[in-house]
Amino acid sequence: MYDALAAKGADSAESKAAKILNGLGFTPAMQGRATSTFSGGWRMRISLARALYVTPTLLLLDEPTNHLDLRAVLWLEEYLQRWKKTLIVVSHDRDFLDTVCTFTLDLHSSCCVPKELFAVAYITVLSNRLRYSVANEFRRFAVTQLRRFDCATQTLRQRRCARTLSTCTT
Repeated sequence: MYDALAAKGADSAESKAAKILNGLGFTPAMQGRATSTFSGGWRMRISLARALYVTPTLLLLDEPTNHLDLRAVLWLEEYLQRWKKTLIVVSHDRDFLDTVCTFTLDLHSSCCVPKELFAVAYITVLSNRLRYSVANEFRRFAVTQLRRFDCATQTLRQRRCARTLSTCTT
């Protein structure tokens, strides 16, 4: 039994947990408190610490920086850079993604892009979307103006006809 505990690293479990919790902003006094005494944001940190402690083969993180202060985000970046297993991160924090990820999956084009190329690819996609959006806005504006012009022209024609008719009948 002692061999099994030693193989799982039971002798260093407490120090590993304390190191992770400290990195996420927990003081030693906070580490001794019950989970129920913490707010929602701190409970999210506890959940993140639990996931990091277990070191799963595949770690899925959805917006991991949402409830973290800058110090904790920087610690998490450094910690995940040393992560030896598969890590999938969903985040809107570009700096975090650029620091932690080696490949980025772009869901719009369904391709996996190396980190070095993603910035260029992302800017290209963004500029294409912007160009398309501007073209659509211009097209809508032009159609609206043409319709207004058409209506104005039609109204002028109707007035001329009405004047012509009124002068003919008198």
